[in-house]
Amino acid sequence: MPLLPKNLLIIHPGAFGDGLLALPAIRVLEATFPGHHLIWFGHEELGALLVAAHEVHQSYSFDRLEVLTYRGTNNSQQEKILSIMRRCDRAIGWLEDKDGIWRSWLGEAGIQDCIFRSPHDKTLLNHHMLDRYVEILKPWVQTKHFLRGLDINRNLTGPLVFPSNLGRLPSPIKEPLILLHVGSGSRYKCASPELWASIVKGLRMAQPKWNICLIEGPADNDSVRNVQCLLTHFEYGILTGMDLVQIGQYLQHAKLFIGHDSGLSHLAASFGVPSVLLFGPTDPE
Repeated sequence: MPLLPKNLLIIHPGAFGDGLLALPAIRVLEATFPGHHLIWFGHEELGALLVAAHEVHQSYSFDRLEVLTYRGTNNSQQEKILSIMRRCDRAIGWLEDKDGIWRSWLGEAGIQDCIFRSPHDKTLLNHHMLDRYVEILKPWVQTKHFLRGLDINRNLTGPLVFPSNLGRLPSPIKEPLILLHVGSGSRYKCASPELWASIVKGLRMAQPKWNICLIEGPADNDSVRNVQCLLTHFEYGILTGMDLVQIGQYLQHAKLFIGHDSGLSHLAASFGVPSVLLFGPTDPE
């Protein structure tokens, strides 16, 4: 009878752009514990993308862990989470555990070997967030070796790659492809519609045979409409209503990405797409 694989639990409460910054650390875990399956509890769509790219083996939404906040309030749901945890023998949580709630639940599930530390911990020595995620793994691995190799070790910092069944474009848009994300999670980070329209017009004049597409996320409707109003008589496409896996399929074929300081920009960089980012002012509040 074959032995069941060991499992390592990864807990990440951040947005998907923050989660992507942990990718080299996830690869360190895979290299350090090659016999383990990695189970992700974090941003739901990012988890689906990491599974699709074979970076982790299973994915669950971090929101499901909210039932663990108060004991006895939702016993059936808490038991479902515990049943997943009981399959693991290690856990890494990139978050604070000041009250010991997480360790308490993991202990109940039989996990004694765990790390909880936020990448924003001021006592961490490294400055770049990629390195800070790896530094947190120090109790388990020789992080100095990995940190020295982050810039040159493509196994750790190489681009996301989808398997062949996801490698083709999901619609008949032809390459070469330029993707623009004119929105952002904060309107204060967004460049003006006039600037975006001038970028599209300039690209169309410089590369008349290239396909230009605007990405419209759930919160980007107004941003895209404002740019569209300034682009009459110009040919371009719009990618809308897509999840991260679908957007990733387009990014994998893009020759250029232009966007703001947003999660999609992190995603484009993770796929190795040459990217130009427009950084606007921070929300004054």
